[in-house]
Amino acid sequence: MQKNVQINADVFIEDLKTGHSYVNFDRRAEVVTDEQTGQPRNVIITAEQYRVTNPATRARIINAVIQANYPDGEDTAALRKGIVDATNAEFIAFNNFVEAIKAKCASEGVGEDISLTLDQVKAKLLKEFSVTINKFTLLATRARLINGSGNAQLEGLIAYTNQVRETTVTAINSFSDLKVAQRFRIRAEDVAAIEAQFQPFLF
Repeated sequence: MQKNVQINADVFIEDLKTGHSYVNFDRRAEVVTDEQTGQPRNVIITAEQYRVTNPATRARIINAVIQANYPDGEDTAALRKGIVDATNAEFIAFNNFVEAIKAKCASEGVGEDISLTLDQVKAKLLKEFSVTINKFTLLATRARLINGSGNAQLEGLIAYTNQVRETTVTAINSFSDLKVAQRFRIRAEDVAAIEAQFQPFLF
């Protein structure tokens, strides 16, 4: 595992050449401003990166995270097999850690989840994207309250976000392959970049 790796990629990167893929958890977006103008310049995304052997199933991703955080082979094996007392503090902490990783995999949508149908995956993606849409809508509403509705630059930005929304929703609805749908991600850096463009209109 590499911590605080600067990335410009999705949460999941498939590398067919090396036989490994990379999962970027705990992604953090930081808007970098220009020292002279104070305006947003670019967005840096950092994450904790884990290397996983292909095919990067959810079980393999979870194992890779466990091995990176619990490198002590024999002790970890005892914890995983439940050999130690179930009331042991380390055993409880380990189980909580594993459950947290499972939840993170589910929320990030990484790893194969054969229990979901194509329609269910598409519905899940649309639900997740609705959070981003609501965020953009709130930013646009607040910016218009501050600047009025006659600001050409602001209206252009709002029109662009509407286009992003329509294009993304159309793309999700058009998926006909389950694996392609499962790999689709809303790029955190793209969302952060649009949010940064709204900042000058919010003060």
